[in-house]
This record gives sequence, structure tokens and C-alpha cells, in this order.
Amino acid sequence: MLVAEIQQASNRITGSPCSFFRHCSLECSNSNDGELRFLRAVLYFYSLLCECGAKPVRFCSNQTPLQKRSATDPQVTLKIVHALRTQVAHSLDASGKDNGLIETASAWFRQQIGENIPRTDVHWTKCHDQFMAVGMELLRNIKLFLAEIESDFEMKEMKEDLREAIEGGIDRVTIESIAVEALDQQGRTDISPGSFCERHFADWSKVLSLKSARTDPRREIRLLIETAITKLPPHSPITTPEMIAALGITRGPLVGVLVLERDRLLRSGVVDRNGLIAKLADYLRTLQSSPPDGT
Repeated sequence: MLVAEIQQASNRITGSPCSFFRHCSLECSNSNDGELRFLRAVLYFYSLLCECGAKPVRFCSNQTPLQKRSATDPQVTLKIVHALRTQVAHSLDASGKDNGLIETASAWFRQQIGENIPRTDVHWTKCHDQFMAVGMELLRNIKLFLAEIESDFEMKEMKEDLREAIEGGIDRVTIESIAVEALDQQGRTDISPGSFCERHFADWSKVLSLKSARTDPRREIRLLIETAITKLPPHSPITTPEMIAALGITRGPLVGVLVLERDRLLRSGVVDRNGLIAKLADYLRTLQSSPPDGT
């Protein structure tokens, strides 16, 4: 109901035939299973807020009138939605760049149930109910914000900016297709476009939302992608599975530490395969010979 009311209000305000939210094929679940309801709610709100309505939602969330009426900062809400969706839908590396996402999700769970992850149906149900409340609050506040600018004849420029945000939004599929092209042109076929975009999507969306509504979103996202590519470590002559085999270790936390060291060595100019393995072996011996913390 709220989604339809937002669609109608935005059409009246902007006169645009485009929808505030593109069609969202996902739905929440009425299952008796608390975990399933939570997972479906997270996927629904991520799709709705971060994909189907990404740019207009970001535009509204950045406006002071909406922020003032919100119990939870709308930017924080979007950050939580992104972190929870990424955690439930992906395998994350706690020792690497995913640590921030994991901590955001864990902190939210601790706030609700006092633990890093729900383990009982009661906990999952409580998290579901609280997450739904947060998501619905943001939708209600967007609706109220739209009603405010609709009734204010002095907000002509903001109405125009809203129209541009709705008509000029860029979706996740388009972003990933641009990333595929850019990575290929830079010779970085070793990088997964999906994982690459997932790591940067929240930051890119925030940057785009702060741009003038009249900017070309495809050009802007291309520049952001190309900048992120320049910050990647050089193409590694040894993959992570090959590194594990060469060093004779098993998968575990140590792998993440060695991956970080491999990337550091690559950035420092060590790009020869044999030289890289030799330095990683030395580093591994140093780690294994170091006494455990606290001893």
C-alpha cells in the first residue's frame, strides 16, 4: 500500500510517467518459520530500496525534512539493509574487505537480541519484526516527505530534482554490465564483476545520490568503476587455491592473512610467480614461529 501511495504521489509531483520504484518481483513471506520470514524481508527491502528505487530513495534520504522526521537516520537504515542482505546472500571474508559489512550486520543483531547471529526461531522472529518496522518507517517517511513538497509551491527546484532522480536512476544490472566492460578493457578478467560491484555498490550509490540530478548516471558510474579498478592490486600470477596448494596449508583464517600479504607484495612490485611464492613462504614461516597472542 505504501509503495503504491509513493508511486502516485511522485507521479503527481513530477508529472513523469516513470515510477518512483521499478517493478519489484520479490515479496515478503507469511511463513511460520521466523528465519525464512526474516530472509525474505531483507531480500525484499534490499531489492525495493537499493535496486528498484535506488536513486530516488537516496535522493529523498539525503533531504533534511525527511531526516528530521526519522527516528533512525535513513542513511543508516540503507546501510543496515545493504549489510544484512550481503551477509545473508554471500560468503564473506571476515579477515578482508568484508569486515565492515559483517560488523554492521552483527552490531544490528546484537542490538536486537544480544547475539551476533540469531539461533532460535524466537530470535529470528524478533529480528524480522524489528527489521520490518525499520523498513516500513523509511517508506512512511518518504511518503510524508513527498506530501510535504507536493503541498509547498516554493519547492519547485526540489520537485524538478526528484523528477530527474526518478528518470535518471541507474539499476544494479546496468552497473554490473558497465563493470564487466571496464574490467575487460583493463585486462582484469581475474576479477569477478559481481563480487567487485557488491563490494563497492553502497559507496557508489551514495556518491551518485549526491551528484546533480542532471548528471549522466552512466558516465558517473563508469568513472567510479574505473577509479576502483585502479586501486585493485596488480593481476596476481597465482590464484588463492594455487597459493594454498603451493604453501601446503589448509583453508582457514590464515588464508585471509596470506591473501592480504599477497596483495601487499603485488602492490610493492613483486609480480613474478616464483618470487611471490618464496616471499609468501617466508611470511608464513614468520607467522608460524610467532608465539600466540597473550603468551
